[in-house]
Formats: sequence, structure tokens, C-alpha cells
Amino acid sequence: MGAVAVTAPPTPGTPGGPLITGMRVDSMSFDHRKPIPPCKCLPVMGNPWGQHDTCFADFPTPGVSLTRKLGAEFVGTFILIFTATAGPIVNQKYDGAETLIGNAACAGLAVMIIILSTGHISGAHLNPSMTIAFAALRHFPWAQVPAYIAAQVSASICASFALKAVFHPFMSGGVTVPSVSVGQAFALEFIISFILLFVITAVATDTRALGAEFVGTFILIFTATAGPIVNQKYDGAETLIGNAACAGLAVMIIILSTGHISGAHLNPSLTIAFAALRHFPWAHVPAYIAAQVSASVCASFALKAVFHPFMSGGVTVPSVSVGQAFALEFIISFILLFVVTAVATDTRAVGELAGIAVGATVMLNILVAGPSTGASMNPVRTLGPALASGNYRLLWVYLVAPTLGAISGAAVYTGVKLNDNVTDPPRQVRSFRR
Repeated sequence: MGAVAVTAPPTPGTPGGPLITGMRVDSMSFDHRKPIPPCKCLPVMGNPWGQHDTCFADFPTPGVSLTRKLGAEFVGTFILIFTATAGPIVNQKYDGAETLIGNAACAGLAVMIIILSTGHISGAHLNPSMTIAFAALRHFPWAQVPAYIAAQVSASICASFALKAVFHPFMSGGVTVPSVSVGQAFALEFIISFILLFVITAVATDTRALGAEFVGTFILIFTATAGPIVNQKYDGAETLIGNAACAGLAVMIIILSTGHISGAHLNPSLTIAFAALRHFPWAHVPAYIAAQVSASVCASFALKAVFHPFMSGGVTVPSVSVGQAFALEFIISFILLFVVTAVATDTRAVGELAGIAVGATVMLNILVAGPSTGASMNPVRTLGPALASGNYRLLWVYLVAPTLGAISGAAVYTGVKLNDNVTDPPRQVRSFRR
């Protein structure tokens, strides 16, 4: 008799597994070693003034005085404002040397390094809106809010005058002023701030699966569709690389922030493929697809409101023949699900990097197929913008080809993956299969 293969724990909702599990599955955990707790940042439980806070990580750290917190918050905010504002100023001074992608990188990289370096001290809020939001939801003590905001505002003023001194007379390039109507500007700032705080709160707390799936899909469709629209409106400011980055980075942050809650499917083709291969319960498929479709429609009409009349730039329509478009969407969806199935279901793939692997795959596929088909890979990436713009040209291609490609990609990886008794003991089940 052959050895019995060791399989991953049952998927919730499948025979032998719970229908809904309340346990948070950490994709960075291993069966054979203790998981390393994440960095203590973004405090979610407030204690009285002057006492140290308990973060979502809930692991012991030495008490941090309020003075040290405010010092770290001041320096962190100074670094953020100086670097994020310097990008556009350099762009103005040196005739577009950084481009929009460089400006975005300045702000994003600054936030990342500040959280990694000062998050364990102050929580690295860097933003009065975030401090107020966390206090309003009882994740941060109101008693410390005025001091935090004072540190943030004073750091912003100091950084701005430092920039004025070293880049004079080009300070105007760093000022944020709208190039759209007041209503559109307000809506855009509201939506992107919503996305930011959703991600921040998601990495700190849990919520329900369908809600996470809806918001995750909304973020994906809004950002992935906004890239081509911005490209159309501002004469190719983002380029194809920028479009690919919008979608790939969106997928990565959503998986990292909501993968442990809903699995971060974001795509009916993925949900159907996983269900077809018994990695996801069929009973949950209709609800997941309903959440994905409704989120896509909401995101698309939000884009139509804030970017009118440029919505057509976000619609995926082929610039090649029907057969070529069908083949391209099938192949890139095959590639996507081959990778997703590897990091989500195989106990020996590098699942700790699931968000990075899947985001990189999305970027790669858009670089390959974006100019030809828009590189949808996702029926709701096409359906929502089509409804908002009234352009249904070859819609069936974007509904059928990604689904068939997804099922094929998932099936092929399932067929070629190693048996569980070939190498090391299996790791824990990971995201996508919640």
C-alpha cells in the first residue's frame, strides 16, 4: 500500500471543515515554527495619557513615554512631508524628470520606511485624519489626539519652509490644488482616503468576509480603472507601466490587508475556478460574485462621477481581432490562476509572498496584453466600466475567456504540484481559500 498523502486543512464550508471559521489564518505562519509577530504600529487600543498603548500585534514591548511618541511622530511626519512634496518640486524644476510615477514613489516609499522605523514608537500616524479616525473608532485615546495633531502640523510647517529654502523659487510645484471641479476633487479625496484607512484598519482588525470582499473589489476596480483614465485625461502621464503598477499594487495591498478575512478573490473567475477544483465551497460562490459585481458597479460609477467625461479610457475593449483577444485573455488568466493556485493551495509554494507574487503577475500580464485587450483577467474589471460608460463591445470575450483560462490554470497547477509526502512537511493553509 502507498503512503497516504498529507493534505492541507479542510477549507471552511467543505465536508469535514467548518462552514465559517473565526480563526485568523496568518499566511506567514508555519506549522514547524512559531510565527514572528508583525511590527508594533498603528495602535488600536488606547490607555490613559502617558501610558503605552496596546497595538493589534499584542506582543510585549517596553513602555513608551508620550514625549518619545511625539518626537517620533514629529520626525516621521517631517520626513514624509519633505520627501513627498520634494518629488513634485523636483519634477517642476527639472522639466518632468520624475514623472507621476516618481512622485507616487516618493510618497509611498516615505510612508513605508517611516512605518518600519518609527511604527513601534509612535504608531506612525503621520496624518491628522488617521489619528482622528482611529480615536473616533476607539482604537486610539482621544486624550493624545491634540498632541499628535500638533506634532504633525508643526512637522509639516517645518518641512515646508525647509523645502522653500532649498528649492526656491520652485515651491509652487509642491502645492496640492485641484485641476477638476470642487465636487470632483472632494469626491476623489474622500475615496482615496477611504481606501487608505480601510487598508490600515484591515491590517489591524478583522471584519466579515463579504464586506471585505466588496471593499477589496471596489478598491481594485477603482484604482486599476483610474490608471488608464488618468492616462487618457493627462496625455499619457502614467504610461503602460503606470497602468500596470496601479493594478498590480492594488492587488498586492488588498491581498495583504484582507486575504486573511475573505481570501481576497476580487474576481468571479478565480472564485469559480477555486470552487470547481474544490478549494472553495460552492455554497459561498453566489454571495462572493454578488459582492464582486456590486463593488465593480459602484466603483465604476464613482469613477464616472469624478473623471467625467473621461470614463471611456477605463473600458477594456480589444484593439486586435476577436480570436486574438480571446486567446490573450485566456492565456493571461491561465498564468494568473496558475500562480494564485500555487501560493494559495500548495503547502510548499512560497505563500508568505502571496500578495507580491499575485500583484507581480497582474503587472506582468498588463505589460504583455494591456495594449491589445486591456488585460482584464477579471469579468468585473470589464463589466462595471462597461455599464458606467454604456460600451458593451465584445463583452462576452471578457466574461468567458478569463473564466475558462482561470479554471485551466488552476487545474494545471493542481495536476503538476508535488505530492505532500515528497518533500518537507506542509505549512498552514493560506489566503484565497477562506
